[in-house]
Amino acid sequence: VRYYVLLIDDLQFLQGKSDHAEFSHTLNAMIDAGRQVVVAADGPPLDLENLDDRVRSRLAGGLVVEMGVLGEELRLKLVARVAAARVHHPAFDVPAAVLAHIAKSVANNGRDLEGALN
Repeated sequence: VRYYVLLIDDLQFLQGKSDHAEFSHTLNAMIDAGRQVVVAADGPPLDLENLDDRVRSRLAGGLVVEMGVLGEELRLKLVARVAAARVHHPAFDVPAAVLAHIAKSVANNGRDLEGALN
């Protein structure tokens, strides 16, 4: 069984008439074929004024979820998982106290957590 998912991040930065048309055709084709489409943006679909009305409406018809700030417990799990994934590098050993400090101190987003870990 094969699953196809279209994942688009930062949709608010989509620019240009031809880009909008291509995205609209791709979105419609994926949805009509029963495929999943996951879109991330800095606001809900109806607030993305740079998008075509039909695209905003089509996106708003799906599941729209607002992502909040990550809790400290989840941040600790994320930074620990990233650190564990780097086990292949023998010099990369981060004490648990350091991971806890990063998780407590860095609350913005996952990219900042990874940057602090680096």
